[in-house]
Amino acid sequence: MSQSFFKRIILITLFTLLALLSWWLKGTALPTRPAVDNKIRPAPDYYAENLVTYSMDQTGNLHYQLTVSYIEHYPDDDSLLLLKPQMIFYQNQRPQWTITSENGVVTANGKEVLLSNNVVAIQSGKDNVAGMKLMTEDLLVRPDKKYAETDNDVHLQDNSGTTHAKGMKADIEKSKIQFLSSVKGAYITP
Repeated sequence: MSQSFFKRIILITLFTLLALLSWWLKGTALPTRPAVDNKIRPAPDYYAENLVTYSMDQTGNLHYQLTVSYIEHYPDDDSLLLLKPQMIFYQNQRPQWTITSENGVVTANGKEVLLSNNVVAIQSGKDNVAGMKLMTEDLLVRPDKKYAETDNDVHLQDNSGTTHAKGMKADIEKSKIQFLSSVKGAYITP
């Protein structure tokens, strides 16, 4: 056998080993993709633009108002997707709190509203004194209970200073806020 034959055998063996090594590296070095859920969400069964809804309490007084620039209803889980939602909670027929965000989702047959992306809650002031302003990234609101909570960072501003915390629970009707952890504040002395 000639030297050229051995060179060909060595080259073929090298190329085969390189191909096997490349195939093995491709399978082990690259992260695997998570399994794709083939279930595609159905299209919404209805949508509306510039919608305003009102909720009354048991005595017929205005409880809260929800205004959205766009809303879609999904029948598969009975959820509503909201764009630019604004919730106004009333007490004694007067606005008490106004909560806005970029997005929202209504679930649990309307009992829960998850507001997300740049959530701002402003308490109406009294006697020409500005109220509180609360900011966070998401807020779970239970409108019927006038209750809100978040586990994310919270920033609160009012006339007496600022407060930063991680997580919060709020009784909207009583205007009571409980910060959950890492509370830091800066207060202005009168």
